[in-house]
This record gives sequence, structure tokens and C-alpha cells, in this order.
Amino acid sequence: MNTHRFSNRSIPLAFLILTILAYGLLLSRLGLYWDDWPFLWNVHQRGPAEVVGIFEHSRPFLWPIAWLTTSLIPATPLAWQIFGLFMRLLTGLSAWFCLRTAWPQSRRQALAASLLFLVYPAFTQQWLPVTYTNQHFIPLSACLLSLGLSIRAARQAHRFWPDTLLALGLQTLGLLPTEYFLGLEILRPLFLWQASEHQSSAWQKAGFVFKRWLPYLAIWTANLLWLIHFYQSGKYHYYNPAGLTETPNWPSALGHIQDLAEALLGWFWGLKTLWGNRDIALLAATVMVITFLAAKHYQKHFESDAQPASANWAYGAMLIGLVGMVGGRFPSWVAGLPLRFNFGWDRFFLPMILGASLLLTGMLALIKSEARRITLVSLVIALAAGQHIGHAYTYQRDWARQRDFFWQLIWRAPGIQPETVILSPDLHLTYETDLSLTAPINWIYAPENTSDRIAYLLLYPELRLGGPKLPRLEANLPINVAYATTTFEGTTSQAIAIYFPAHGGCLKVLDAVHNNQKTIPGLEPSILPAIALSRPDRIIPEAQAPLPPPAIFGPEPEHDWCYYYEKADLARQVSDWTAVVRAGRAALNHGYRPRDPAEWLLFIEGYGRTESVSSAEELSLDVWREAPYLKNALCQLWRRLEEEASIAEAANRIRQRLNCKP
Repeated sequence: MNTHRFSNRSIPLAFLILTILAYGLLLSRLGLYWDDWPFLWNVHQRGPAEVVGIFEHSRPFLWPIAWLTTSLIPATPLAWQIFGLFMRLLTGLSAWFCLRTAWPQSRRQALAASLLFLVYPAFTQQWLPVTYTNQHFIPLSACLLSLGLSIRAARQAHRFWPDTLLALGLQTLGLLPTEYFLGLEILRPLFLWQASEHQSSAWQKAGFVFKRWLPYLAIWTANLLWLIHFYQSGKYHYYNPAGLTETPNWPSALGHIQDLAEALLGWFWGLKTLWGNRDIALLAATVMVITFLAAKHYQKHFESDAQPASANWAYGAMLIGLVGMVGGRFPSWVAGLPLRFNFGWDRFFLPMILGASLLLTGMLALIKSEARRITLVSLVIALAAGQHIGHAYTYQRDWARQRDFFWQLIWRAPGIQPETVILSPDLHLTYETDLSLTAPINWIYAPENTSDRIAYLLLYPELRLGGPKLPRLEANLPINVAYATTTFEGTTSQAIAIYFPAHGGCLKVLDAVHNNQKTIPGLEPSILPAIALSRPDRIIPEAQAPLPPPAIFGPEPEHDWCYYYEKADLARQVSDWTAVVRAGRAALNHGYRPRDPAEWLLFIEGYGRTESVSSAEELSLDVWREAPYLKNALCQLWRRLEEEASIAEAANRIRQRLNCKP
């Protein structure tokens, strides 16, 4: 009796431990990403009521969930990451409740499928908690709990009405906010069939299932009809669900089979993340050992199961799993959206996870040896957890690069005039794009702005050029962009072009004289036309540098080479060459040197213009020897210095030493 009670309590503990191992080890080192940025910024600036407008044209019934969570949870990365971890745990426990209710005599198989559900690895966006808790995990948990309660109501007559009413409410909560889980309803009659074993004939079972399913089918049908109406009303501004509103947009039968195969292969697609990192492989091995030992412990707890998993159970689970995968894929099939193993598109695996977990569990249940089954389940869980740990590392690196970008921009531009558009090549961030990062830039530079006009906009020309946001790169062209519930209004003549190197080097404000394609070898071609439009004078040098909230952006990092470089470049903007030299010497005194030799050019010019010509000459020759490709940039620099009468003769001599063209 004590063992049974201990095991019942420890199963949620096992889910918690696995959740932390797979998703929570790096939680304190993660930040905000992708759509979480504009959503959380908008709500923070303008209040939780903004969620009504945010979802008005996409998912109008989602706002109560988003309003509640954003009202209760602080607008900080750590708070939301913890909440995301909790919701992932709750979703796993909801799957466990559903499956053990469906198969009370096969609890070990239900537990295995639920643990596999918890760590399914093809979905890699766990660390976007604002988006996925509100739009996905809360509705998915509601759907799973609704399935479980309806099964329990069918099995236990004395719980019929309370469980049925609660299940209907949870079904509504799972369906109305998002269309993602519309297809999971097909699982309910299959699970109810499992609960109809007391019926003597197939016809009686069918009648039992239909009668129990009818109220859920009515809600599902009403929701579907409302969706069709909403899509056809002209109010919907998201995907094009042609499969529901126009002609079918579904892929071929071969495409269906390929999608199902990809969902099953999703257990193994990311194994490369383990082989390339010894630490991740070690953690995965640890997860495997823990899972194996826990499984052996729970094996005693499940000895009361009526019988070991039979072939009939395995085939039944595999069939239900396949149906669940098809149903889970249904909404994105209808919209004509692809299923891909890459960030962004892998979200369509979410409704397929329950089916994929049941299918794999059924396949493993065909293995006769209990020890081999436990070993294989432990191995798959460990591999899946290891893949998630590897993905967490990529999110950590992405956040570190985000913070480098934000702080270098602050150091270089303590103030920026409102209505400025910032043009940049792709910042080489995995989980953000230009519009994502527009939110934190406004959070940093305009923290008091609560109006419906935002002050700053970040655009990638290679992504936006030729489109409605940036039709052409020419002067005085209006730029009007709708952004969540706000808008940006400016012109191409109110632009700053920047460059943030992918590998080494500091952020640079581009201009036609100092930072351009001659002084920055390898500068992306997409940004070159923007250099002529770049106006560094929109940066306000005398402004008090903003202090972004540490709970969101973290503390200011150590003042390294890039700090001194940005301060020197800011001093150059106002021709304070003494400050340029002072910043360079401070960096050298602290033992810092640039990773990009081109960054010495700023200090060479500083030495030259403060008449430290010998230092400028020595540094120029050092740079020429280290990076011969900078010869033209050095020649251009000394040609400018030659215009200074006091050093014209020395500048001409140095140009000759550099073999510059006349």
C-alpha cells in the first residue's frame, strides 16, 4: 500500500525531473526571442488590454488567456521561461492523465507514451514561452484533459455529469483560442471505444460511443462553422485557409505519407546535436541512466497490470497514433503550410506529438523482452532530451549575441532621434528577424512612449527591399509600417545604416567616408545602397545613455574592446580626436585588441589628427602587414589626412611607403 501511494506521487516527480533535465538546465541564461519580443513589449508599454487588438484579426478568442497570463507574470525573460517550463510539465501530465484513463490496464505503456510525449524533439521552440504557452500549451493541455475526463465519465457512471461538464468546458478552451488542435477531436471516439469494453456487441459499442461523443461533436462542429465564417468574413489577416474557404489546398497522398514519416522520424532528426558536443552527450547519458532506473522502479508498481502489453494493444495504439498524427496535421494541411525540421515551421509538429508518441510506444511494445523495451524507451527519451539540451545551447548563444548587439548599439548611440529607421544586413541571429528586434530597440530608446506611434524601426534590406515596407532605397521615400497595435512613420532620409559582424568585430555605423565597403571588406552587398542614405547625425552624442531594465536585458557587460571602439567612434562623429586617442589607449592599457584589423583605422586617424604622426605611421604599417587587403582603406585614410596642412608632408610620405596610387 505504501509503495503504491509513493509511486502515484512520484510519477509527477519523474515528469518534473525529466522536464527540468530536458528544458530547464539553462533557463537563467535565456532571454526573449522572435514574436515574444513585440508581444511582451506591446503589452508592457500599453497594458494587458492590448492583447484584444493583437489577436483581433487572427485568433479573437485567444485574448482572455493572454490577458490573464500577461497580467500575472512579470515582463521578464526568467519569469516567462519558468512559466513555459511549468506549462510544458502540465501538458505532459495532461497526456499522462489522458492515456492512463484510456488504458487503465496498461499503465506502463501509457506512462512510456506520456514521457515520450513530454520530450518529443522535433518541436524546438519551447524557449519562446510567451507565444507558446498562450497560443499552444494552455489550449493543448485543455484538449488533453478534456479527452481524459470524457473517457473517465464513460467508465465511471457516478462521475458522468461533473466530468462531462468539465470536459466540455475544457474542449471549448482548447478549440476556441487556436485552430491548431482542431484535428485532435478525432481521437475522442477512438478513446471512447476503449472505454466501451462492457458493451457486448459492436453495434452497442458504436451506439455507446456516438451517444457519449455527440455533445463534443456539436461543440467541435460549431467551432468549425465559426472558423469558416471568420475566414470568409475578411477580418482574418493571417494564413490563407483555402482548404476550408475555397478550393482544397491539400497535398497529394504521397505528401500525407511523407508528413507522417517525418513526424515519426522527428525522434531522431536532431541527433547531430549530441555528437558534436561532449557535454550534451554526457547529459543525455545521465538522462538515460535515470530513466532506466526509474523504469525499473516503476515496473514493480505496474505489476498489478492485468497482463503485459499484448500485440493487440500495440496494434491498437499504433492505429490510434496514426489517426492522431493525421488529425494533428489537418489544420496546417488545410492552410497549405509545410511541415519542416527547422525553426518556425516545426511548430506544426505540436498537434502531432500525441499520435507520434503512441505510434512509437506501440512499435516498441511489440518487443517481447521487457528489459529490452525499458532500455529502448530509456534510450529514446535520453536522445530526445539531449537534443533539447543542444537546442537550449543555441538559444543561449543567440541571447548572448542579442545582448552584445543591444549594448554595442547603446555605447555607440546613446540617443537616436525619433522616427529613425535603422537599416542593417541580417544580424545572423537564429531566432529573430528585423521586426522582432524593433521591439527591444523601442524598449531601450523610448521606454516612456505609450502612444500608438513607435519611434524606431529596424529593417533588413535583403528581406524587405522591393516589398511594402521598403519599396526602394532612395531619398525621401515614406516608410509606413503597421507594428502590432502601433505604427511607424518615417522616411528613407531619416535612416541610419549599421553593420554587426557575424564573427568578430564591433558594431559599426556606416557612412560614405569612414565605414563603407572599402574599410569593411566583406560587407554584405544588400546594405551597400543604404550607405548613401545613412545619416549618423541622427545619433545624439550628448544624450544620456539609456539604462535598459536589467531584469530584461541583463546587466551591462564588461567594457571590452568594443566598448572603447564604440566610444571612440562616437567621439569621431563630433570630431573629438583627442577622445578617440584616449579611448584607444585605454583599451590597450586594459590589454584589449581588435579581432578585426580594420578597427585600427579609427585610431590611426585619431593619431594623425592629433599630430601623433609617428604613432599613426607605425600602426598603419602594422595593419598593412597584418591585413594587406586593407591597403586601399589605409591609402584613402592618409589621402584625407593629407588635406591637413600641418601633416600634409608626412601624410604624403606615408602614402608612398604604403605604395598608394597617386
